Amino acid sequence: MTMKQCVKCKKTKEPGEFRIDTSRVDGLYPYCLECNRIYEQIRYKKDIEKFSYSFNENKRYPVGKVEENKQPRKEWLIIHGAHHKAATSWFGRIYRKISQYFCWKYEVGKQNKPCPDTDTDIFMSWGSKFEFSALGPYVGTHLIRDPRDMIILGYYYHLWCNEIWCKQPVDDFNGKSYQEVLNSLSLENGISFEMSNRFKKTASSMVNWNYKNPYILELKFEEIINDIDQHFIRIFQHYGFNEKETEIAMKIVDSCKFEKITGRLQGEENPTNHYRKGIVGDWKNHFNESHKHLFKELYPGLLEKLGYEQNDLW
Repeated sequence: MTMKQCVKCKKTKEPGEFRIDTSRVDGLYPYCLECNRIYEQIRYKKDIEKFSYSFNENKRYPVGKVEENKQPRKEWLIIHGAHHKAATSWFGRIYRKISQYFCWKYEVGKQNKPCPDTDTDIFMSWGSKFEFSALGPYVGTHLIRDPRDMIILGYYYHLWCNEIWCKQPVDDFNGKSYQEVLNSLSLENGISFEMSNRFKKTASSMVNWNYKNPYILELKFEEIINDIDQHFIRIFQHYGFNEKETEIAMKIVDSCKFEKITGRLQGEENPTNHYRKGIVGDWKNHFNESHKHLFKELYPGLLEKLGYEQNDLW
């Protein structure tokens, strides 16, 4: 591969001096590693300086609760907005382990529960449905992923998953379940079916999310996977973790990396596992021209709004 010029420092460097970014034409991030490191340090500092973590004088937990925990509970709720097939299982595993270690309460909110229990410490909402006015003091994160990858992940997952809705007969499908219909189709038609049906709900939740909430740190899976440690340090600092809590949490993150969870290298596929491949850009191995046309027809402007494309000429 030829040399590449960094758009920040304008120096021409070897390809190895740039992060891999499969969403780019040349497969490389525009900033070199050194410029990106400096940029992220500045951005992290600004994020932390935005918060005083003294939202109000009301304590979120009852008197005496602190003594029961290895780490004192925060005076603010920690929330995470998730979307189907956007690293929900991975983040959930990390939150669960952190909560177990700290003796905090972790809760997952399904679609019909936008608020956690009053004694919950970390609350992850499937579909990013929160009743913010009822949360009290909070900080949080919201994670999105390339919608095209989410469609491919959803297709493979729904072929075998045991979710009740996926196995229930549906009148619109002539009494067949979503899963039965999906398994009856070819790969090409199955991807189109997933795109036209189940993914609509996910696309809607991502489009309607408020991306300007100052208490929410916006995340992209593609950026995290390129530098897991750096991004999770940023996440934990945003949550208000102290140095000791961050150190413990980072050990948990390390234990939850793809290779350690699955025993496989990233890219090695297990089609019937939540952690199927652990890579980004797999849609390029599946989308044909008809898929691209259908996506643009169903979801005009979605990729541009989420920052995955500059126009619809992909």
